Amino acid sequence: MESSYLIGSCWYNKKNYPEAINSLEAMIEKYPESAKIPPALFMIGEAYQRINQEVKSLDIFRKIVKEFPYFPDADRSQFKIANYYIKKHNWSQAVVELKKLINDFSASSYLPQSYYWTGYSHFQLKHYPEASNAYSQFIKLFPLSPLTGEVYYRLGESLFKQKEYRDAKDSYSKALLVSKEKDILLNSLYSIGMCWENLRAWKNMGESFKRFIDKYPESDLVLQAYLKLANSFFWQKDYPEARKNYIWVTKVSEESELSVEAQYRIGDCWFNEAIGEEDHGKAAENYNKAVVEYLRVVHLYPQFKEWKVKAQLQVGKSYEAMGKKNEARGTYQKILEDKLVEEKWVKEAEKRLKELK
Repeated sequence: MESSYLIGSCWYNKKNYPEAINSLEAMIEKYPESAKIPPALFMIGEAYQRINQEVKSLDIFRKIVKEFPYFPDADRSQFKIANYYIKKHNWSQAVVELKKLINDFSASSYLPQSYYWTGYSHFQLKHYPEASNAYSQFIKLFPLSPLTGEVYYRLGESLFKQKEYRDAKDSYSKALLVSKEKDILLNSLYSIGMCWENLRAWKNMGESFKRFIDKYPESDLVLQAYLKLANSFFWQKDYPEARKNYIWVTKVSEESELSVEAQYRIGDCWFNEAIGEEDHGKAAENYNKAVVEYLRVVHLYPQFKEWKVKAQLQVGKSYEAMGKKNEARGTYQKILEDKLVEEKWVKEAEKRLKELK
């Protein structure tokens, strides 16, 4: 019996997996009471994996877990079952199998990975509270794990999805302290800025995105960070500083959603400065500057239909504020003449026209 097991092991070590399977299956059939059956089954399961017969390997690992739960590699077998569904992106079944491992193998060395992948699977299923719970359990049980930094980040993502922005910010901040992985550090810092944005804490938002820009100037997210930085100044009513950053985005970015939004916001800066200006002459000057910038959206970015019509509406409002009713009517009329404009913008233009009568 021992020799039969060793022969199968030799075939396995030589990477002749079909022969290993044949030898080990023959041993199991010949010696059904042998203590070598669980390790033989495990080797057979791994051999099937090696020759890409995943379904057969799955059956073997299930047999081990069911019939030999005290076998030292039973927990590993259960994790392999869970991992099969993770690789298949079958997140629902992955959760079921991971839960079984957590519940049935409380001393397993695979528990950290099981909690991690439970959180990940729930997140993919958009079960954000369950994902948060799994990640929180991970942090509580395995605070010294090499995965802790990433788990803090993913906990932040789960909390962000639940609009728990302050708790999400705290989790991202802990990821910054614990993680050594550049992607985790970069994304956590950016996400902190997003949390402050949703909390409408404009100064903190600006400080976070400025820190991001200074630390990761080569990141693919740096243009978005500049736009967010500009937005933070805008909401603090620091329009000159906001405008400076919007202009930078338009100069550096190509013809993208970012550049058209930045161009539109330049117009908004002048428009809002005009609203707050007590000097009528200066206000008119600022409204005219707003018109120029909004029209840049119309003429330079015609492919962005929504931004184009929003800019046209703002041009009309600027003319109204200056008392130029004919110019305002003409602008709104152009919106109505465009057959591709969405109904909501048509109604807005019609409303403005009606109020001008």
